[in-house]
Amino acid sequence: MSFPHPNTSYTLAWICALPEEYDVAIAILDEIHGLPQNQPLEDKNAYLLGRIGAHNVVMVCLPAGRMGTTAAAIVAENLCQTFRSVKYGFLVGIGGGVPGSGRDIRLGDVVVSVPGGGYGGVVQYDLADESVYQGPLNSPPEKLLSYVTLLSILMRSPRVAGNCFREQLELLGEEFEYPVRLEDRLFCSGKKRKDTLPVVHLGTIASGNTVVGDGVTRDTINHRFGNSILCFEMEAAGVMNTLPCLVVRGISDYADSRKNDEWRPRAIAAACSYAKALILQIPPEEVPQQEIYVHVTGPIKDLRDELGQIKAALYGLWSLQRDNAYTESHNDHRLTTVWSRSVSITASLTSRLAFPYYGLMQASQYVSYRISSFVDSMKRYICSKLLGYPTRDAKAGPRWGWHLIAEPHMWMSS
Repeated sequence: MSFPHPNTSYTLAWICALPEEYDVAIAILDEIHGLPQNQPLEDKNAYLLGRIGAHNVVMVCLPAGRMGTTAAAIVAENLCQTFRSVKYGFLVGIGGGVPGSGRDIRLGDVVVSVPGGGYGGVVQYDLADESVYQGPLNSPPEKLLSYVTLLSILMRSPRVAGNCFREQLELLGEEFEYPVRLEDRLFCSGKKRKDTLPVVHLGTIASGNTVVGDGVTRDTINHRFGNSILCFEMEAAGVMNTLPCLVVRGISDYADSRKNDEWRPRAIAAACSYAKALILQIPPEEVPQQEIYVHVTGPIKDLRDELGQIKAALYGLWSLQRDNAYTESHNDHRLTTVWSRSVSITASLTSRLAFPYYGLMQASQYVSYRISSFVDSMKRYICSKLLGYPTRDAKAGPRWGWHLIAEPHMWMSS
């Protein structure tokens, strides 16, 4: 089943980690478009396309049995390659809440990644090495944060809050109603709320590849980040530096030994309901199709001026920046572009396959220039460009610039 919308007409992405999260996300679509018109062979994601309000949305779930930041990073990178007009992403699902003094985070509530406490909204932790700080990660886009603020103000009205949650939760069915029969053990003897609607908390979300399942570990990591963490999850750190993204998590447990699945349906429904309400606040003109080409001529000019080198290597390029490099070579008759698969930086710069016109070239002959920080050690990109321009040498003839884009399928960090 496919719908006659080109991939370029989709400007928002919705990413889930679990099938049950994906199921609810699909259920809240206003319209289902179907499958993409086309998809690159190397993109292994399974997409479902649809509409929420005035926005066309790409929905995708991590492959069955895959979890964590690496799997999420691969899904996000493939999505950005196939849907070049996607400007914003929403990572929606469940998380483990972090109770504490001054925090009234309860099961079924919603946590949204918002900068604060010196952090950008999402931090990455490593249980294996407490001394390792995995950041920094990009903050959510300013535009999305602006609408988070707007929705927070609007939801102070009981009527708006009811529209945001109650109506959507009722549409989803009885399975997602507040589980009255289940007690929130942490707050069962605490102050009761006026109603059962989810409360939205804005702040820092911790992301890592290991499940946090005991209170001691939870509190230790939280203390490491200045007691600023509101919830734990396992995918956001792999997405934030690839796709401008907002993380929305429904609280299904407290990241302790009492972790279970009983609150999952309610938590998933609450997170999806909030994400949809936020998307509905964004006017369609505020999500224009993303420019395909990213400007990278500045660093190239700097290399030419400062290094005076004919040969230089650019690495750390995002996917859209590679597109710009490719297009630049077509617009400039002095440049030639060759695409090559890579296994590592060294292999890219020394392989005869990577340098078909210049034979064996040593990495030491190139000057490396970092354009952007490596997004994820699992997937990196390299762009090498010879910066020479034609010369009028009677003996040697014209000298042409040469452009190499070495695109690895997967780079494993050593």
